[in-house]
Amino acid sequence: MKKYFLIVLVAAGFAASVTAEGIIIGSGGSPASFYGGEVDERLQLGGIYLLFPQLIAPEAIVAPLEREIKPREEIKEIKPEEVKPREEIRKPVIEEKASIQTATTTSITTTTTLPITLPSKKSGKPPIIDSIKIGNRGYIRGETVIVSDTPTILPSFKSDDVTAQTITLTINKGSSSEKIVSIKDINKALSAGTPEMGKLSPGKNEIEILITDNNGSTSEVIKLLVLSGETKIVDAPLASPSPYSPLRDNNGITIQYTLSANAGIDLYIYSVAGELVKKISCQEGSEGGSAGLNKVKWNGAPDRGGILGNGTYMGTIIARADNKMIGKFKVNVFD
Repeated sequence: MKKYFLIVLVAAGFAASVTAEGIIIGSGGSPASFYGGEVDERLQLGGIYLLFPQLIAPEAIVAPLEREIKPREEIKEIKPEEVKPREEIRKPVIEEKASIQTATTTSITTTTTLPITLPSKKSGKPPIIDSIKIGNRGYIRGETVIVSDTPTILPSFKSDDVTAQTITLTINKGSSSEKIVSIKDINKALSAGTPEMGKLSPGKNEIEILITDNNGSTSEVIKLLVLSGETKIVDAPLASPSPYSPLRDNNGITIQYTLSANAGIDLYIYSVAGELVKKISCQEGSEGGSAGLNKVKWNGAPDRGGILGNGTYMGTIIARADNKMIGKFKVNVFD
């Protein structure tokens, strides 16, 4: 089947041209390229041309077209050294983004009025634990102290940051009975102890006291022993000084003993003739009635008045709840 091609441009006159490859009839004027210049150069873009294929060999049309379209292999291959590294290409983009971000941040900073919360800065040294009181007694580091199952622990510490102090107690850390208590009221803990701790189990207990503020933290471990069973004295009671001189010893007499638990206690002091010279009553949980070490003060004056005469006086310690004697002591007086 014969095919005719009609190329429509803008008519600008009419002319015919005969070449060795065929006949082309159309309009045109000045020389122009048509199918790669294989036909008459008088043809011009902007005309109407009729192509008679029977007079023109097919290769006269196809060959120029093939030369016009460059094969894939003739496309220039880009050598690796001509390619810029990725970072060199992207660098200007990154810098531009950075510039945009900087400008945006500056704009927000200058126009916003929202408060900005900055991390707390350290303004001093970490807290220091000065001392620890257990009940009425100061704790000696490293010692095991007998206490009730609800001891009063009073830590004393120094801190440069008074606005962010916390106290955390860890009871029997690492054991199956471990318990962690956070103290909310610091002032109360410093004056009245830590009732939030609850009851301790009978036997040995270790409590880690952790003090924390914005400058750091410090901790100390105290060792406590809770005794079960009936109230008893676990050491030999002692009265001092011995001998006691009513005229020279202005501080009076101190009677010392260690209770297994909190209990109401009565002390009775008799002369060698069996006369009651002095009775001292101690409330449960107070000095003289607390689990652990107790030091009971006596000014040395008899209940009847006057001063004590020289001699030896016998003292007894009674657990008030069951009216049972749990200890004895002597007071020697010489002036």
